[in-house]
Amino acid sequence: GRAAADRAAEAAGQRFPPDPSLKRQFERFLLRAGRNGNGRPPGDESADDLCSALQKATGRYLIVLRNQQGLHTLAGLIREMIEERFPRIRIARKTDRRRAIEVYNSLVTAELMTRAALVRRESRGSHFREDFPYEKEQWRCNIILYQSEHGLRHSLSLSEQADPSSISRRSPAPAVRSR
Repeated sequence: GRAAADRAAEAAGQRFPPDPSLKRQFERFLLRAGRNGNGRPPGDESADDLCSALQKATGRYLIVLRNQQGLHTLAGLIREMIEERFPRIRIARKTDRRRAIEVYNSLVTAELMTRAALVRRESRGSHFREDFPYEKEQWRCNIILYQSEHGLRHSLSLSEQADPSSISRRSPAPAVRSR
């Protein structure tokens, strides 16, 4: 994780200090894995079923064909999975805990990919945006998402061919509507 963050920051020409809240978030995650704060008994959710639901949703809204409405729908589904379903994952053995961590990482990764896809307003490579069907030279860049005191933000690492005046370098990540 840290190496990936350093590489992303290097690509953006910036260095982001380690976020001490991430360690606290991960510790809270480990404590709540398999527990539920909503009064329902823990353990009624299968990690594999949750992973399958995530794969089905990303396959429908994110992988090849995309549009803004579908990406917002997906962001809401992922948020629901993180907040409602994940805390109910059944953990009976150490291997279940490892699988829960894998599923949580998949959920967070899918959420970040969805946010980046909402930022990119074009079709690029095999990812086709129905609402933005063409590649645009101004979007030849990497989208770097990071957490700030103001929430999830993004910056763009522009390629040498891109016109820097056509893109805002830093701005909030797109807001995600609740379902």
